[in-house]
Amino acid sequence: MRRRIRHVITFGVMTALVACTICKPAYAHNAIVHQDMTDHSYEIMRLVENQASKPKAMSQAAWQKIFAVPQGVAQSDWDSFLKEIKGAAAKLRGLPSDLPPPKASVCQNTIGGTNTPPADWWKSNLGNLQHPVAAGYTTSNDCGIRYNWTPGGIFDTTNPSSFGHRDHTGVGLGFWAQNVDDLLDDTHLWVRPQNALGVSQLKKAIDEAAEAGLALLLIPFVCLGSCLFGVFSTCKKCVDQAKKIAKDGAQDLDPVGRWLNSIPGIGDETDGDYVTMWHFINVKPSGSFGPSNEFDDHQGLFYEEANLDGVVDPVDLGIMILMDSTGFSFNFEKSDGIKNYQVSGANDAHQNTDVRGETDWQKYAAAHIPLEPVDNLAFYGWKNFRDNPGHPTRFLGWPLHAIGDATSPMHVIATTGWGHRPYEESVARLWDQIRRLPSDPASSSDLGVQGEHVRNVLLRAFHWRSFILKWRKQNKGHDKDVPVRDLVTAVAQNTFDLSMKQKGPGASWPFLPGTSFLYLTAKDKAIEIYEKSPRAAFMIRPLIEDGAGAKIAFLTFATEVL
Repeated sequence: MRRRIRHVITFGVMTALVACTICKPAYAHNAIVHQDMTDHSYEIMRLVENQASKPKAMSQAAWQKIFAVPQGVAQSDWDSFLKEIKGAAAKLRGLPSDLPPPKASVCQNTIGGTNTPPADWWKSNLGNLQHPVAAGYTTSNDCGIRYNWTPGGIFDTTNPSSFGHRDHTGVGLGFWAQNVDDLLDDTHLWVRPQNALGVSQLKKAIDEAAEAGLALLLIPFVCLGSCLFGVFSTCKKCVDQAKKIAKDGAQDLDPVGRWLNSIPGIGDETDGDYVTMWHFINVKPSGSFGPSNEFDDHQGLFYEEANLDGVVDPVDLGIMILMDSTGFSFNFEKSDGIKNYQVSGANDAHQNTDVRGETDWQKYAAAHIPLEPVDNLAFYGWKNFRDNPGHPTRFLGWPLHAIGDATSPMHVIATTGWGHRPYEESVARLWDQIRRLPSDPASSSDLGVQGEHVRNVLLRAFHWRSFILKWRKQNKGHDKDVPVRDLVTAVAQNTFDLSMKQKGPGASWPFLPGTSFLYLTAKDKAIEIYEKSPRAAFMIRPLIEDGAGAKIAFLTFATEVL
């Protein structure tokens, strides 16, 4: 009998490890998009600094249009906005790079006629980095330099090559923005046989029934006064508290369940795709197909509720089946994401997390565990940058990354399907079109079109500046604080609203059914479906402009703590 049990456990472990090399549970923006979106935001900040550096081929009228006061905005308010950006850009250049030594001292390609850059090229503040930082700086066996990088178009003039190199602050910040996808310790999974073969679903059904029964007994006693004589919100809060008491009580009355949960799992699995399980925020309205939001105002990835209009993508369903059958579960002790992204005591006028312990995180297979939203990830980075006297540059990467993820339609409905990976890889392929990079740098009309895009980003940055200032006014004592959770949530809501509007009745873009499954067998074909969709860059551009504007506003206000 014992030998048979060992064989079952071994088979479960092997099945999980093999399956998870084929079908990973989460996907994120291409690393280069995270880096370039941040760099693009900084290049626009630098352009504001250098209003006198008009490209020769660009007309004066087109150049001035970028900086013109918007209709309905006071001249003084707009001038303050531009001045704040200029001051922030200078402060960003003064931040230390925070980079570790590169993995190799020799480059695979030639840089300025040599394969061996100066030994300390990376060891300076961001503004004095002698070379642009590669997205894979810490993960590839190279010298860590991004070959052939240039700002592009207008920015080649506002960020010229001087003293032997350009200003690489943007790509340096962009490295830290994309590096969040490389934090392998955020997610550790292991096989828990007690959660395998569909047992998780059975256990959860039993637990929910016990909790519901106990809650029904508690509510009349705990909430009678609040619900009879109080306002609705007070009554609801009391009922929610009674449910929490019932949940804790049901666990106390389940010694067998507690014993099963104490048995450790087997193995250890982590890689870049599991890391991104923390990079979602479900802003769909609650309802029959919406999120339950049990632990945060908006939950993150939760496979039980991953759907679009009630329809589950085959990839999401496949991952659920894999996790349920193998017992693939979170390892509470090893997963930094559990410790870092449950937010309590934030004092930012945003709902804190209903913090869970080891039992709650491990008692079911991972598909049945709601994760924290990506705005909590943003807060972790911002809090560490804001409160640490040294203001480590790397911590800016978390909020910058979260804003980028909030511009992805699939991230804001919390699904790993519905075209998630092919859509985001198409963004990388379409990047130059999205940012309106001129096909002819000497063309006045091409530069004018890029200028219109820059103008749109600045208008969004001004909107997010107003958003932050309004929050500060409403929350006294936060004069140098940034509401990163509110900011990321609002960007995500914009992404959802625009995506659903573009989807429209009778249309499906950006949620193309079948493309995530196709990606597993015909990767390029799946990406090309998005890349070659009519007006693809046009439809993606507003999302990127909104996110880039939010990054500019965040970076501008973040430097106030320096």
